[in-house]
Amino acid sequence: MTGALIMVGIEKNYGYLLHKFPVAGGEYAFTYDAFGWKHALACGWFLSLAYTSTVPLNATALVAKFTMPGILEVGHLYSIAGSDIYLGEVGIALSALCLFAYLNIKGVKLASQLQKIMVLLLVGIVFLFLSLVIARVGITNPNTMSFLDSETVSLSKILKILSIAPMLFIGFDCIPQVAEELDFEAKEASQLAIISILVGGLVYVLIILFTSFGVTSEEIMNGQISWATGYTAEYYFGKIGVVFLIIALTSAIVAGINGFYMAASRLLFAMSRGKILPEFFGVLDPKYHTPKNAILFTLGISLIAPWFGRNVLLWIVGTSSVGASIGYLYTSLSSYKLYKEEYGGYSYRVFLVLSQG
Repeated sequence: MTGALIMVGIEKNYGYLLHKFPVAGGEYAFTYDAFGWKHALACGWFLSLAYTSTVPLNATALVAKFTMPGILEVGHLYSIAGSDIYLGEVGIALSALCLFAYLNIKGVKLASQLQKIMVLLLVGIVFLFLSLVIARVGITNPNTMSFLDSETVSLSKILKILSIAPMLFIGFDCIPQVAEELDFEAKEASQLAIISILVGGLVYVLIILFTSFGVTSEEIMNGQISWATGYTAEYYFGKIGVVFLIIALTSAIVAGINGFYMAASRLLFAMSRGKILPEFFGVLDPKYHTPKNAILFTLGISLIAPWFGRNVLLWIVGTSSVGASIGYLYTSLSSYKLYKEEYGGYSYRVFLVLSQG
């Protein structure tokens, strides 16, 4: 939750800038106004890499061994970097990518409705599982206590977790990317982003807590259990528990595909409007008024990834996730610069944030 609170502080910068620039592009648009097109180009390219690589990562997660264990391992094609490529798995991933591209072309409202349903499913199932387990065995039990007794809290361990917070919480910044299409004001958008960060942080904590009811720290450290959360769900609820957990996991994956489609396409659209990318990316669908070409470009790039396997894609995402941190940095610097120009000092910025919060 410490990481979530830090991200809330960063989001406050988004809230201020979104009020000033309620346009598509988010971090790119903020940076363009504050520092010019060269910095905006750097920010935009790093973010576009992060967004476009995360879309197929979520699509391949649909056919991972936890969600569909062995079901789609049909038609073995080849192996690459330790991943076996099956025609069945590739087919499902490609179908999902095409489906969500179509939904995004149809409009942000339809995509947003799907997003709400998936998030509610995820949060609801996690809360239900944890509540039932606590009611059954109580909050204190030998398994959970094994983690508390064997671990010591230190600054170095906290910093290790905080270092990956930008990657874990990437997604809330999809809201500024679709600012022009939102039917509510910047203040409401900022509040929604804060809620999404806090709920995301809470879900992370609850999943870890739920998992601790079924396994011990020794089993985790020894690698005896490949999917600890799934093991816990099956231990307490049987096969039906695993089914519901897979539904929750699939909901998170679908929300990821959908959200990053929206973010990537709007960012490419904004970069085209800023003359950094060709006009092709700025073409709107005549019926739905969505950046159709940008969505189709994201789809085209994403369709390549499943053929290289999940391990290769994880390498790309691991490096491109730095793009999220660069986007947060540019947003914070832009907020500082513009607020300083408007009010004459950053101390007033801090005071105003606290008074608004």
